[in-house]
Amino acid sequence: MGMKNKKAIEAYKLQSFDQKRQEKGAEQQVTGDEKTRPKPALPQEDHPAEGEIYRGSRINSILDTDGFFKTGYAHKRAAKLLLLLGKEQAAAVLKHLSEEEVEKVTAEIAKIKRIEREEARKILQDFGSLADKIAATPRGGIQVARDMLSSALGEAEAEKIIGKVSPYAENKPFAFLNDLDYQQIMLLLRKEPVHVMSIVVSYLEPRKASQVIESLPPEVQAQVVKRIARMGQVSPEVLSSIEESLRERIRTQGKVVAEEIDGQSVLADILKHMPLNDENRILESLEEKNRELAEHIRERLFNFETVLEIPDSQLQGFLYQYPDRDLAVILKGKSPELEDKVLRNVSQRRRDFIQQERESLGPMRRSEVDRITKDFLSFLRERAERGELTLDSDELV
Repeated sequence: MGMKNKKAIEAYKLQSFDQKRQEKGAEQQVTGDEKTRPKPALPQEDHPAEGEIYRGSRINSILDTDGFFKTGYAHKRAAKLLLLLGKEQAAAVLKHLSEEEVEKVTAEIAKIKRIEREEARKILQDFGSLADKIAATPRGGIQVARDMLSSALGEAEAEKIIGKVSPYAENKPFAFLNDLDYQQIMLLLRKEPVHVMSIVVSYLEPRKASQVIESLPPEVQAQVVKRIARMGQVSPEVLSSIEESLRERIRTQGKVVAEEIDGQSVLADILKHMPLNDENRILESLEEKNRELAEHIRERLFNFETVLEIPDSQLQGFLYQYPDRDLAVILKGKSPELEDKVLRNVSQRRRDFIQQERESLGPMRRSEVDRITKDFLSFLRERAERGELTLDSDELV
């Protein structure tokens, strides 16, 4: 990095040091006379020699988190100085800033319409540059900010930052969705075709988009990710149509969107897509605070849909340990898929006994059926948690 760029960075931070002390108040109290007394010049040895950066104790003290870019006013001055430095030197400076600093300075650059000659001269004088080299009135704006960022960080990163800080960002497609929780977005999108879901997710703020993608069923998740990766330009007409449809759904079903979320179900679905050790850790932590709630979540994690995913070879061994009558009760009123899953994993002789038991059961109390069913699922869930069985979907291992 060139000498001029290094001096610019140091100058930013030096400016911040003085400003921070004014904002927070000096730690050592000074008298009114001391405030107005001219500051003594730095000793000669404290000034940087040509081609090097001053690293005295004063500079070292401002290379921490209280740097130049931590206050709004400083960001404005930094933005103006970068405009005065020009695109190439500004880009070199931006490369050495944190992501937060880049975003804040970029936001200020985007807001600047012009810098008057006299103000520009004052800024350059403050930072020790040659003020007489000002040839024109520098201008800012979104495109200038984009050009600087592209030179410093590349086009992709530039567009991401511009999308966050642009004063026109509220006009981006689907920006209104970023005000919703990702669960609410999931409810809005759950009945949409994959291609529509992919378009919407691609326009969401990255953190929210990742939350939505992580919450999708694995097969849908794979399709959405693939479509986003291959996505090209989408016509404004298509974007407008999808956006209006979602806005209308929120207007007409806003309360439903807010109330329809089942927190336990959402948490269970998230845990299903996490490694088992993480799932157990979260549930154990929850159990310490609310044992009943943790048990409800466990029940949702392991239900009869989960049983369908147990490999036949493993299920046969567990069914062997279960009484015929209990299996008959469990199958009472259940889906044909579950009935087929259980009966094809017992011997023909047991299959006949279970069928006979089902025919002879007659009406039963719901509480008894629920108890036997819950015991069966708990039995299998405990085996899964101990690693004695796996699921075809690999949700538990």
